[in-house]
Amino acid sequence: MGPLSGMSWLLILLAVVAAGAMTVVRRQLRFAARVKRAWQGLYLGGALLMGLFTGLTSQRPDDAISGGFIVVMLLVFASWRRGLTDAEVINGFGSMRPYTQFTQIQLQAVGSGTALNGLVGTVVVVRLQFTQSPAQLAQFLKRQMPPQRVVIL
Repeated sequence: MGPLSGMSWLLILLAVVAAGAMTVVRRQLRFAARVKRAWQGLYLGGALLMGLFTGLTSQRPDDAISGGFIVVMLLVFASWRRGLTDAEVINGFGSMRPYTQFTQIQLQAVGSGTALNGLVGTVVVVRLQFTQSPAQLAQFLKRQMPPQRVVIL
C-alpha cells in the first residue's frame, strides 16, 4: 500500500466539494419541488452496484478511491433537491437559473399541488412540481422577481 496518486487526491477533493455544494443548496431551498422517484432510484441503485463492485474488485487504495468517487457522485445526484431559493430556481446539479433570466414563470394548479413552468422567451426551460398552492408560490415569486412575470393559469 503506497502513497495516493495525485488523481486520487483530486477525486477526494471533488467529492467533498460536490457533497458540500449539495448541502448548501438544500439549506437554501425555500420551496422544494417533488422528487422524481424513478431517477432517484436509478442513482441509488447505481451507487449500490458500484459500491459492491468497488468493494469486491479494488486491489489498491487508488482503485477504491476511484470507485468511491463514483458512488459519492451518484449519491449526490440522488440527494439533489430541485426547487426555489431566494435568488434562483434550482432544476438540477448543473441547472441553477436566477429569476432575472426568466421572461415568465407560469403556475398552474394540478392535482394536489402546482406545476411551475419557467420560460425564457417562448421556450420552457424549467418544469417543476410542488405540493404548495399556486397562490402560495406566486406570493413568494412576486417578491423575488418583477410581479408581472409571475402568471397563474
